[in-house]
Amino acid sequence: MPTAIITGGGVRLGRAMALHLAKKGYAIALHHNASSKNAGDTLAEIRALGVRSESFPCDFTDLSAAEKLIKTIAAQFPDIEILINCAANFIQEDIEHTSTQSLEATFHINLL
Repeated sequence: MPTAIITGGGVRLGRAMALHLAKKGYAIALHHNASSKNAGDTLAEIRALGVRSESFPCDFTDLSAAEKLIKTIAAQFPDIEILINCAANFIQEDIEHTSTQSLEATFHINLL
């Protein structure tokens, strides 16, 4: 079964993409970071469709963790055909008060 990796797959656009591809017959490797409950809910919906799926927590601000994630997913899902990057963080500060740390985290998540 072909596999799709969806980063940020537990919520919003990532969730919608994961469910859409699951309905098309793709196995789903679902990445999440802080949204583990939402990822679990999404995973349950995908599995209810009879589609193989697993969730993989990872903080993309840690490069070594991101590298390990890819190796872990590839070992469990050897037929990867699609990668969709939906991982994001939502800064709850207005632009005037956004910290350098928040901007760096956004940069790392989007770069990886």
